[in-house]
Amino acid sequence: MSGVKIVIARYTEPVDWIQNLNHDFIVYNKGNQIDPKKIDPKNVINVPNDGREAETYLRYIVDHYENTPQAVVFLQGNPFDHYPKVLETIENIGHVESIIPLSSETFCDLMGNDSYPGLPVGYFRNLILPGYSDSERIDFIAGAQFIVPGNLIKNKPLEWWVSLKETYNQYWFSNIRSGYGIRPGQFIGHVFERLWPSIFKYEIPNEN
Repeated sequence: MSGVKIVIARYTEPVDWIQNLNHDFIVYNKGNQIDPKKIDPKNVINVPNDGREAETYLRYIVDHYENTPQAVVFLQGNPFDHYPKVLETIENIGHVESIIPLSSETFCDLMGNDSYPGLPVGYFRNLILPGYSDSERIDFIAGAQFIVPGNLIKNKPLEWWVSLKETYNQYWFSNIRSGYGIRPGQFIGHVFERLWPSIFKYEIPNEN
């Protein structure tokens, strides 16, 4: 593993700020076409507008697993709403040993309280991260922006990430009610927003 990679989940947000990045980056573009004069097309991958940022992050991990860098920066298309100093922080990345939040840190209970009451976060934590924790408090990074050391990706095999991506898409394209005026299935994006730190820190139990 080597270097730093910035992964940006973009819909229709302005891209001018991306030109100021001093690390290698890739833009997963789910919206209008990006002007090639602003961003080199070799740094842009156009994908369907499905799955929110969680689908983008899982897509990157699965597609680039064998070339996972020392650190991956996962960002929204407009990262400044969540973290105004994002460019300064990225510019000064050193050796990354743990998850670095690029937004406010908060928490919820197993049913999503207080931000999304009724969200089955605890159910999905048990489903995708068996044995991880029995705590009723789930700490997470609002907006799902963070720097992740590559070893927290590589500590799970590619097959595990592929299965996780398939599970995510299964629920995203389901007819399960989301509530709060959100289309069916899209609740899973909010579940993953709350589970990302747990997902990266999870170590698959040794069956021996």
